[in-house]
Amino acid sequence: MSAENMELKERLKTNEELIRASQEESRFAREQSQEDSRLLREQFQKFMESFTQGHSDIPPYRPHRSS
Repeated sequence: MSAENMELKERLKTNEELIRASQEESRFAREQSQEDSRLLREQFQKFMESFTQGHSDIPPYRPHRSS
């Protein structure tokens, strides 16, 4: 195998590794974002429930369900 082919093969391997690492990082960021959103929804719901308990003229908080 020529030196040029070996260099191209090594660059291809490096690029594949970079793509794989980038995909893994994206997956982790997406999972973290989903977890953050879930925690924020829970905190907001608890806040709204405690807020409406202190104001009996306000109807109880009913979160909408997104699909």
